Amino acid sequence: MTGLNKMDKKSVKLYVKMLAESLKALNETNEVQRDFLSDQQIQELGPVIKRTLDLVTALRMATKKVIENKKKNHEIDEEDIEKVKQDLAKVSDVACQVMELTGQLVEIFKNRAFEVVKNNAQAFFANQLQQSAELTEDELLDALCFFCDYVENTDIKKDHKMINELAKKFLEICQTEAAENSDFVQQTIAYGFGVFALNLPKS
Repeated sequence: MTGLNKMDKKSVKLYVKMLAESLKALNETNEVQRDFLSDQQIQELGPVIKRTLDLVTALRMATKKVIENKKKNHEIDEEDIEKVKQDLAKVSDVACQVMELTGQLVEIFKNRAFEVVKNNAQAFFANQLQQSAELTEDELLDALCFFCDYVENTDIKKDHKMINELAKKFLEICQTEAAENSDFVQQTIAYGFGVFALNLPKS
């Protein structure tokens, strides 16, 4: 995994994208042999997921620091800021590929992938939700979709406190301008409400 060792954004994005697409293809075309990844192989994806999201976090922090320093020193104008934001959005594409990968893992392997996703991706996307006002539409969709897949397919659904907190956060986001201006965000939030409702106690 040379790309991961070098912390190369483009290489990491390519690796994770290929993993997600390969799993999707295997899931769609392999109806007989469903155990096409062993438990050990699933576990080995944990460090890949964590290291990738750590890279995204580090690149975001570095980019934001550059913007803040240049603003402080009056070395950047609005046009430059928009360019930096566009570069920051490219970094987020890497996180999007992780969301696709974790989505495939929990959809295909259910609780066999639970601990890997919980220990290596949950905290990142939870933090994204907490900072939802600062996210682009694509970043917000990634975080929302992550939790829809995660709750629907794993035993995290048994953590009713967390499900309640997620429902409250989804409702909060639903009332923002970001949701009002995006049909995709609205549809994903609606889907999430359905998933949460199915997994909360009825009494």
